[in-house]
Amino acid sequence: MKIRKDQVAKGAVIGARTIGDIVKLCFKIIGTIFLIALTTGIIFTCIFAIYVKTSLATNLDLNLSDFSLDQTSVIYYWDEQTGSYKELASLYSDKNSSWVKYDEIPLILEHAVVAIEDKRFYDHRGVDWFRTVGAFGNMFLEMKDTFGGSTLTQQLIKNLTEYDDVTVKRKLLEIFKALEFEKNYSKHDIMEWYLNTSYFGEGCWGVGSAANVYYGKEVSELSLAECAALVGITNNPSMYDPYLNKSANKERQELILSEMLDQGLISQAEYRQAIREPLVFNKGNSTESTALQSNSWFVDAVIEDVIDSLREEKNISRLVASRLVFTAGYKIYATIDPEIQSMVDEVYMNREEMPSGSVKSDTQDLQSAIVVMDPYTGHVVALAGGFGEKEGRRIYNRATQAVRPPGSTIKPIASYAPALDLGYIKPYTTIFDGPNIKLHGTSWYPNNDDYGYRGLVTIRTAVQYSINTIAAQVMDLVTPQVSYEILTKKLGVSSLVENEDGFSDIDYAPLALGQLTNGISVREITAAYSCFPNKGIYTQGVTFTKIEDSAGNIVIDNTPDTNVAFSNVTAYYINDMLQNVVNAGTGYSARLSNMPVAGKTGASDSWRDRWFVGYTPYYVAAVWSGYDIPEYMGSYNPSAVLWQKVMSRVHENLEYKDFFGPNELDEHMRSVTICIDTGNLATEICRNDVRGNHTMTLYMKESQIPSSSCSAHVWQEVCHDSLGLRTDTCPVDAVQRVGVLDLSRSNDTVLTPPYFTERKDYSYTGPLDSPDAPDPIEYVLTDLKACGLHNLDPVTGWYIDPNTGYLLNPSNRNIMYDTVNDKFYDKLSGKQVDPKTGYLIDPDTGRLINPWTGEFFTGTPDPASPDVWQRPPTYQPPEIEDPEESPPPDTSPSPEDPPPDESSPGESPPGESPPGESPPGETPVTSSPGDEDPIETDGIPATSIPVNG
Repeated sequence: MKIRKDQVAKGAVIGARTIGDIVKLCFKIIGTIFLIALTTGIIFTCIFAIYVKTSLATNLDLNLSDFSLDQTSVIYYWDEQTGSYKELASLYSDKNSSWVKYDEIPLILEHAVVAIEDKRFYDHRGVDWFRTVGAFGNMFLEMKDTFGGSTLTQQLIKNLTEYDDVTVKRKLLEIFKALEFEKNYSKHDIMEWYLNTSYFGEGCWGVGSAANVYYGKEVSELSLAECAALVGITNNPSMYDPYLNKSANKERQELILSEMLDQGLISQAEYRQAIREPLVFNKGNSTESTALQSNSWFVDAVIEDVIDSLREEKNISRLVASRLVFTAGYKIYATIDPEIQSMVDEVYMNREEMPSGSVKSDTQDLQSAIVVMDPYTGHVVALAGGFGEKEGRRIYNRATQAVRPPGSTIKPIASYAPALDLGYIKPYTTIFDGPNIKLHGTSWYPNNDDYGYRGLVTIRTAVQYSINTIAAQVMDLVTPQVSYEILTKKLGVSSLVENEDGFSDIDYAPLALGQLTNGISVREITAAYSCFPNKGIYTQGVTFTKIEDSAGNIVIDNTPDTNVAFSNVTAYYINDMLQNVVNAGTGYSARLSNMPVAGKTGASDSWRDRWFVGYTPYYVAAVWSGYDIPEYMGSYNPSAVLWQKVMSRVHENLEYKDFFGPNELDEHMRSVTICIDTGNLATEICRNDVRGNHTMTLYMKESQIPSSSCSAHVWQEVCHDSLGLRTDTCPVDAVQRVGVLDLSRSNDTVLTPPYFTERKDYSYTGPLDSPDAPDPIEYVLTDLKACGLHNLDPVTGWYIDPNTGYLLNPSNRNIMYDTVNDKFYDKLSGKQVDPKTGYLIDPDTGRLINPWTGEFFTGTPDPASPDVWQRPPTYQPPEIEDPEESPPPDTSPSPEDPPPDESSPGESPPGESPPGESPPGETPVTSSPGDEDPIETDGIPATSIPVNG
């Protein structure tokens, strides 16, 4: 088949058009992509420019004049007597550092730095773009999140600012800062500052101290080999420290020398000589100044606080901030009150002032720390970071740097105050204290320290006696999360752990009982408590108020942060309850004779830390005591005693002042006495409850005052001896009228009855399942039983003791008579009594014991009253047979016809041994009627127990 030429031509034309269309389409696509890319690039550039302007360029200026390091700084305090500031301390550098001017830096040292750190240092303008592009490419292409490429200028900026987070933003900011920095400073300035702000290991900041420590030389005296070895350390001080790894330092030195040779900075001969030169490292003398005049704990705290404030304010490194504190010529205005500080020192610098009740360690001295603060200004007026003589400058400060578990001192700020503020509880709210309390959302349950329980108690009582189960149940109402937020956001506690390595303080045991993962500092818990005397307003604790430069310009205004932590009503309630802790609770030893005190004791798990945080209307102070390496220190709390020793001195000459009263609260409050069983207005019967006074007087809001009086309490006559319903046989003087609860009149508003009474004679606090646990006192009307104690002997009319079967003298129910052995016993002590004198007889020696002193008696005692130690009427004792001679049956006397007393003067009548002696073969025992075996009754020591009660 032939193909026509015109067809071929036509096909060629069509093909050409198709190819052309394809090419045009490709160009259109490429053009579109280019335009999109260009537009995107422009948009990105604009966004980047805005980002640079708003986020980066706002803080590009870095002025070395802000880092003046050649003037002495001074700390001042306010002198109340003169009404002016006076010098407290002049600060001289205590760092192992010595500034070296550029003119003193050997050229070989400068070249060594340039060769290994920044070989284009003399050519670039702050940024080495070759290294920077390579670093970015390495980051993106190899998907790494870190990169190098920093010039000496960038490294200096890093040294000064400590802006060292490894991110793109950090790198960009570093680049822009470096470009800006080199517009204002020469290469000589940069080299001088770089070498003086770099770390060389062994505590050496700057090349001056490094030369001294490693070689005992001045920088100008260093050889090429020594310069290269020193410069090699800066890359990784822990790896290249010659004292730690001499071979690694030598390898690094040779690398630097090789770079210097390759870059033409040294000759071949210099290189060979330096390689062969042996490096002799010998620790030289430190250049550390010994001129610091003050060695006080307070000055140490001020220095650390100023360093932290400068770092935050200027965004600078700790090294630079530390140098500024000592050498920038700052005027630092401290909050110290020298008079109060001297009182703290008087106690804390004298080891003999440490209370001696704690368990001693074999390896450590007991330590303590205290912070005293003005709660209204936030000014820390005195502190001590340790007990005994301070052994150095800027050493570990237990008052500000240590964090230890606070124990129960956390309860007011973490449990009770939040619950009061949220309306969950009131001081008179009653909650059950018992074992195995179940909490919501956790299988953990709290125990009291002594595993004893009190039953139904008010919040006020729970705070007074630091009852763990109640604090945990209150935390259950607040929830740990809410408590955590209050502590961290409102009360300035910074040491709590949210979630770290599986540990969290957002839980019941940490926040209800103070078993924190790490702990809290003495300073922070002092500030947290400042809200209570200050009507609920928290004030941050500060050690200085401001910093001025040498020209008088304000560098830092350190006005403390304040915020409303709790309502003033809550603060008022807490003040009342914590005063009760000191007046009648666990904080009793912290009382002051001339000033009201409120406070809380605390002990960590296993009694390894002891706390007392307390306050007056003038000051708040916290004391921690314990061992640096935690050890058991016993149940004694030295912190409360130390608090009292310091604060009694502080308040000795202060005018008496009360805490703020209800008339100062935002809401009108009125004094009301309520029944703590029903929560209604109290009656006289409530005050005379069989368990003791069951009323509470407090100030309440008008809206909270009950509208009705307690109707559940009713009068009932009971026997005081048994606390049962009186019977006709109860002695008249044992009958009393008391209040009991009639639940039928309470509409079931009375909560679960407590297991133990609050009466002092029922103070048992042991485990409930112990055989020693007493029966609960019945105080509900329907539960009361008739008195079974006062059973009358029909023959004599005397009472029969239910425990021993002995007869009780109606005129003195502490006297018991053994009808079988014709002996008298003291009911309280259980010891036999000599009827002629009324003295106790020691069962081991037969000697007489003075019942009022508990001491053995020597001499002739006065005879006892005959009507006290008389036998029961109509009763004649049986004649006791001699165990060695059985009497003839026909001559045995009968009880109805007793033989006359034929004993001569000085002899004991039949059946009675002389004072201090027992019949042959007989020991002081008692027998109950019908018992076959005698029961020994010697038990309670006779010391300080009088026979007549």
